[in-house]
Amino acid sequence: RDRDVVLAAVAQNGMVLEFADESLARDRDVVLAAVAQNGMALEFTDDSLARAHDVVLAAVGQDVDAVAWADESLLRDRDFLISLFPTVADFENAIQWGHESVQLDHQVVLAAVQANGMALQFVDESFWNDREIVLAAVAEDGMALEFADVSLKRDRVYHFRNDRLRLLAKGCSRKALRAGARRERHSQLCADYADERLKRDREIVLAAIASNGLSSQYADESLWRDREIFLAAVARDGDGWAWRHADESLKRDREVVLAAVTQNGGALLDADESLKRDREVVLAAVTQHGGALEAADESLNRDREVVLTAVAQHGDALEYADPELKADLDVVMAAVQQNGHALEFTDVTLKRDRGVVLAAVAQNGAALKFADKSLKRDREFALAAVARNRRALWRVALWASYSTSASSRRPPAAR
Repeated sequence: RDRDVVLAAVAQNGMVLEFADESLARDRDVVLAAVAQNGMALEFTDDSLARAHDVVLAAVGQDVDAVAWADESLLRDRDFLISLFPTVADFENAIQWGHESVQLDHQVVLAAVQANGMALQFVDESFWNDREIVLAAVAEDGMALEFADVSLKRDRVYHFRNDRLRLLAKGCSRKALRAGARRERHSQLCADYADERLKRDREIVLAAIASNGLSSQYADESLWRDREIFLAAVARDGDGWAWRHADESLKRDREVVLAAVTQNGGALLDADESLKRDREVVLAAVTQHGGALEAADESLNRDREVVLTAVAQHGDALEYADPELKADLDVVMAAVQQNGHALEFTDVTLKRDRGVVLAAVAQNGAALKFADKSLKRDREFALAAVARNRRALWRVALWASYSTSASSRRPPAAR
């Protein structure tokens, strides 16, 4: 019953509130301290504080499962739910924790999808065709556009925690839950989604893409030829999905291709042949990913600046350089410093260059296997290589082992 003792105790372990005097379970400061340390301590609070917005929000902020111990009246409280959603934004089905009556409140639904766009799949069917709701959902998470399709149905399985919340939403009291009236079962929920026509709505699709470029895959196919939408998609799509599904006419559009390769250099592979000869386009591509040099026109594989840019970003791009540049010391050094493995693609003359090989080994000890044989017999070089990168030691040891076995197989000298 000693307030100071209990305060100190719950600050260390909120769950000891269970053993505090009932008068202290009604003390706001004690309860706030307890739920701040462990949100699940809400279970042991007085019912009056289990109805207090600030106490419950503090508990849920510490442990989202604590919402199951909130007074059932809060799950009917519009203002509480609107305040709750940002706190539990990671839980897309949070709207279903509320009582069925408030799940039909437009402002509650709007708050839910603004906190987590993917909540769109869990709202009441009457909102699936609500343009304002869908627009808010895709603005928060573009991938919510997936659910703007009446033909889609998904089964969702929820664990015990969610089942408790649904019991509360239906009016099951906290006391009943404590008494063991919890049903440990999974709920099978099937959700239909927003109307197919919304996938053809340019404003909604553009809002979705602005949030997540990958959402373009859920847009109606008629919009894949829309230049503005496509430009917005490729600018936000690091994965390259939008580009792979682009209309062929867009792959001949210089501005579109430039935007695509700036985001994903590999997009150059599918660009029109005329643009693979465009120096600015190819430079943008190899700047983003040096490996795009493979797709460049042969004329640009001889361009020193283009090749230098490519190998500085991705050393192995040296494989696609013109043979003359594979013998260029500056180009080769840039490549092996980025990836020692690029030594494999250098001109044979530079595989004998101690400086080049040591630079490659410093980046990747295994690069030693691509060095010229003359260096493999050089003891001083072997020591220098190991000094640069200890991982080269196993390669040096392999050389020594091979040399020893080879010499043992030599026929004896004639007398």
